[in-house]
Amino acid sequence: MRPSPIGATILDRPHPVRLAMLAPGWDCNGGVWAAVNALWTWAEALHDPPGAWVRLQRQSLAAHAQAYPHIWYGIWSGPDAYNSHHGQQPGETFVQPATPMTECPVMNSNAHAGPLLALLRVLGVETAPHGIEVRPRSGLPPWRLRTAVGTFSAPG
Repeated sequence: MRPSPIGATILDRPHPVRLAMLAPGWDCNGGVWAAVNALWTWAEALHDPPGAWVRLQRQSLAAHAQAYPHIWYGIWSGPDAYNSHHGQQPGETFVQPATPMTECPVMNSNAHAGPLLALLRVLGVETAPHGIEVRPRSGLPPWRLRTAVGTFSAPG
């Protein structure tokens, strides 16, 4: 995950793209995607809950605001993907004629939904055939979560 301060990149390094349509570190050419980071955090929570907790914090809007305080989007909402440290304008979003990402950089729910899904999975809140259940993860402190559908907790 390092050296990206805002979550893991979608590739370990950018690759040449036909006609240079995507710059290195942008979008699917090495960018940072909230949706993918959420799934990776969920998977990590199954094997290393404390590590998943750290990964969750790194993909938050608060982490983006700390790393890139001069970029207004990413502080209270964000795009589908951020540019990574692999290329130009890290912390910003990509420019691509087919996708108006820089024109409307907060018109996507992944910056909110991804970390929320990851939070639930890191805590061990899972869905099951009979409803929602808590499968406490080892290595995490005690917690309590109150939602519209119920209150969930784990002793830690």
